[in-house]
Amino acid sequence: MKKHFAELALLIGTALTVSASDVVINEIMYHPRSENIREQWIELHNTTDSAINLSGWAFTKGISYTFPEGTGIEANGYLVITADTEAFAAVYSDVTNVIGSWDGKLSNRGENIRLTRANGKTETEVHYAPEGDWAQRRLIQEPYYGCWGWDWYAEHQGAGKSAELIDPSLPISIGQNWNSSQTDGGTPGAVNSWYDSIPEQAPLLCNVSHSPALPQSTEAVTISVQVHTSSTEAFQVTTHWKTTDMDEFEELEMLDNGDFQKNGDTLANDGYFSAKLPEQPNGTIVEFYLTVFTTSGLTRTYPNVEEAPGRTPWLLYQVDEERYAGDQPMLRIILDPLEYNYLKTKIWGEQGLSEALVNGTVICQTPSQPMPVIFYQAGFRNRGKGTASLTPHNIHINLPKDRDWEGRTSFNTNTKDTYCQIISSVIAREIGLPMAESRPVKVRINGEDLTNPIAPQFGSYAGNEPINSDFVDRQFPLDNGGNLYRGKRYAYPQNLGIADLGWRTESWTSYTNAYVKENNSMENDWSDLVDLIRVLNKTPNEEYVAAVKDAVNVENWMQYFALNTLLANQETCLATGVGDDFALYRGEKDPRFSLIVYDMDSVMGLGERTEPYRKTIWPMNELPAVRRFMTNSAFSPLYFKHLRELGTGIFAPERMNALLDNVLGDWISPTALNNMKTFNANHVAYVLSQIPGKFSINNTFEEISGYPGVRKPDLLLEGTADAEHTSQITINGIAVDYTAWQGKWSCQLKLNPGLNFITIKIYDLDGKEIEYKEQYILYDTGSTHILDTDTITVDTTLTAAEGPWQINKKLNIAEGA
Repeated sequence: MKKHFAELALLIGTALTVSASDVVINEIMYHPRSENIREQWIELHNTTDSAINLSGWAFTKGISYTFPEGTGIEANGYLVITADTEAFAAVYSDVTNVIGSWDGKLSNRGENIRLTRANGKTETEVHYAPEGDWAQRRLIQEPYYGCWGWDWYAEHQGAGKSAELIDPSLPISIGQNWNSSQTDGGTPGAVNSWYDSIPEQAPLLCNVSHSPALPQSTEAVTISVQVHTSSTEAFQVTTHWKTTDMDEFEELEMLDNGDFQKNGDTLANDGYFSAKLPEQPNGTIVEFYLTVFTTSGLTRTYPNVEEAPGRTPWLLYQVDEERYAGDQPMLRIILDPLEYNYLKTKIWGEQGLSEALVNGTVICQTPSQPMPVIFYQAGFRNRGKGTASLTPHNIHINLPKDRDWEGRTSFNTNTKDTYCQIISSVIAREIGLPMAESRPVKVRINGEDLTNPIAPQFGSYAGNEPINSDFVDRQFPLDNGGNLYRGKRYAYPQNLGIADLGWRTESWTSYTNAYVKENNSMENDWSDLVDLIRVLNKTPNEEYVAAVKDAVNVENWMQYFALNTLLANQETCLATGVGDDFALYRGEKDPRFSLIVYDMDSVMGLGERTEPYRKTIWPMNELPAVRRFMTNSAFSPLYFKHLRELGTGIFAPERMNALLDNVLGDWISPTALNNMKTFNANHVAYVLSQIPGKFSINNTFEEISGYPGVRKPDLLLEGTADAEHTSQITINGIAVDYTAWQGKWSCQLKLNPGLNFITIKIYDLDGKEIEYKEQYILYDTGSTHILDTDTITVDTTLTAAEGPWQINKKLNIAEGA
């Protein structure tokens, strides 16, 4: 291959790309070994020969920090900006060119960091990541089930190293232009440890792709790559490829010559090198990788992998003549037969709960963006706990975290009663409850459709976004720095926990088996969750309401429970009385915990659990901590309020029928659709009937002398109230016993002989009187006479011999003897 170096030397100028920024992000410590986010820092490097005034400059993405007046960076110098200057000084006491502290935190999952000038113009920006081009692909064995899966390795991900920029003259956006520092702790405020080796760096390979993304059997496939180098040394780029039934890779030279017919290159000298692979039969899977060699012997292989016998880490495409023009997204998963066999026999077969990943390509296509988007080095595994053994299997898809599809770096494709999952998500998000987006998607694995054309899939998977930091960014965009927890039952194989919100101990470690921290995992701080559980369980009654209002978004919680009740959800979750399958989020600006709806695949009388729904609107009360919250008189009226608002709103049959038609009508069978409509109408009517709606006295009285009467002085007066609006009831000025969550009240009365006049006052949730009632009750001793004063027109004398008498005048009851 070296015989081509001379002619390739003519092209090296086209691969040279010089950074346009005077100041670049040069080093990042985003995941300290200590796991202490206060030890995070970012280093800037002035690439010019002149000092630069940074006054008013700011980090506007990733973290928030505005540079104070008078801040500068010297010519060819370095400046460190820290999360916390004191924490930084404790680790790097000899570094003095430091400022801070910033607001926010850097994610250990990767994110964008943006530096803007004082005029708002972006100066430099980088999306760092612990995966993809920023890391090496390796095969590791998971601890619990023993399966081998592909993972990412980079020492700047928690192993004590920083991420260092190698060559500031090349684009800092390319992950290959970064490496883990050669020294522990990195090199803050000084020249990077890799800087001296810049002349020895092989050219960078990026933006690798194949075209067409979905080739037919009559089409050759062009492999292309963009090449960057700051060296004048000649190089050669090669594609190594083979079909999966070939034993050895073949080599094909890549050129930047504009010869489309020969090698598929569209424009000469633009820095993109191409090679054309021959046509293949329909269904053929091709794997390939790239190398670059320089005249001095420097080499680079793309992708950066640690090879493992019997497994395939390379890039893949498939010849596929299916042309899809439907209105659902299409996900085409391409796996080498070795990887697919491991998925089927080990991960799907022997170990259904394994989370090991096989390697492959996924090609995503949506009706709104018909051009397919290619993601190499994606990871695929089974997902689900109770559904791990279902066929077709659920599939969790991981994209390298330096790339995303529609803002997501992972997503789930579920097969359990997909239409139930999707309509539940649509309804939850329509009413403003946070829930993962779910939509029907088509999935092919090596060109094969594994779904059933009838229930439970009707030909489509449920494409669900995972509950993770990406979800938080979308659901809570103005307050996304808080903690996200997912509650699970038996979070690990050892059956160590259940997320019932019940109290255990003061130690957060006693909760981690049931509550999984889905973001900010670098921070071993679970104190907010422990505080919530303490409030729900240990707060004295007299302090309970105020403490709960500080810790809980009460309206959100009540809407969560109301939604589950009206959907007749029969999946295990808090709303059905089981500590499983829900999520909690606590923001930084709003520190109250919100409940997040999760995993609803048995709703509206359909799904896996199709037995008649339990006739109760209080299934959540099986959990003591939840029961205490739901039955508290300060909160339960809000549950009734949301039941009524939803039941007469989005769940009203005329509205729900239209929504079901719109979301599911052109997808699932008419029978299933009509069953959902019928169930909804009947169930909503039942739920609304369970809301006590008016004040009543439930006692049965005997009519005596035209009055409700009793023949004993002791009377337990009881009845119901408008549970949605009532907080208190008084009789003759004395508060009665009122059970708000049942809408029931009672009062023990001691009646006087004769006619007793009773005043009843009803108060709303704000303590305002909203209703006044009067009631007469006659206590008949056997010799009581009633004389209505309205019939007396002259002075009347009653003698004791004619008594006992009851003289009845409104609000003025007197006894005669």
